[in-house]
Amino acid sequence: MKKQWVPIFSVLSFFGLPLFYLPVAAAIWMLDHAAGVRIFASLLSIEAIGAAIKLVHPTERPVPMPRRTLREKIDAGSFPSLHSARIAALALTIFRLQPTPLAGGALVALILAVSASRLSIKKHYPLDVVAGIAGGIIINIIIFSF
Repeated sequence: MKKQWVPIFSVLSFFGLPLFYLPVAAAIWMLDHAAGVRIFASLLSIEAIGAAIKLVHPTERPVPMPRRTLREKIDAGSFPSLHSARIAALALTIFRLQPTPLAGGALVALILAVSASRLSIKKHYPLDVVAGIAGGIIINIIIFSF
């Protein structure tokens, strides 16, 4: 991959971070309290389940990271991609609130862009992002069914 693309993919990765996810979840909560509570519950579940998987089944990233502390052990785990899980859960919630073909297409494009960014900057393998997307969707569906 050309180095000129790395900054673009780094920016796209931002959309899978809690720094992006939390303010959007807060905005959803202001529009629809029930959906807001559920998206916050989805985020907490994704973080907890993802951290547990990364600790129980540690997998190296394409570019290995240090594993000295508990936090580093979680961050160093490749499987699953929590960026992909977060953006998938958030996108599904937004689609529930705005179920139009245009919104659906834009949200799928965002999920794919964030997931592709994780592959491009060598943080994950394809299986990691697929599992992350599936996990985010499954967690979201379970939480929204209550």
